[in-house]
Amino acid sequence: MKAANRSFAPDPDEIARARRFVAEELDGRSATVVDTAVLLVSELATNAVRHVGSAFTVVVDASRSAVRISVSDSGSKKPRARPLDVGSPDGRGLHIVGSLASAWGVEPAGTGKTVWFVLAA
Repeated sequence: MKAANRSFAPDPDEIARARRFVAEELDGRSATVVDTAVLLVSELATNAVRHVGSAFTVVVDASRSAVRISVSDSGSKKPRARPLDVGSPDGRGLHIVGSLASAWGVEPAGTGKTVWFVLAA
């Protein structure tokens, strides 16, 4: 499969569009892979909109054995998992990504960054 990408505006409503885009691109994969990919892209897209205030691009690259999804934004600050606080309603996104993905990471991308994750397909 050729990698598919789509750009989204820095608007909270765009996060749902990013989830739909990922679900459409992974149509035919197991429900577990699709559901996990949708959850994780939602976390990363939310970070781009909420913490960076940036437009973002989602790339879906799927092979027979793996799915790699990346979210790029204009923020230059490398995200990091914060200590978990059971009293806080947020701060769990990267913990969720780290728990569910086979691998994940952050790399510089022009003046911004790309956060990616891989799921076994």
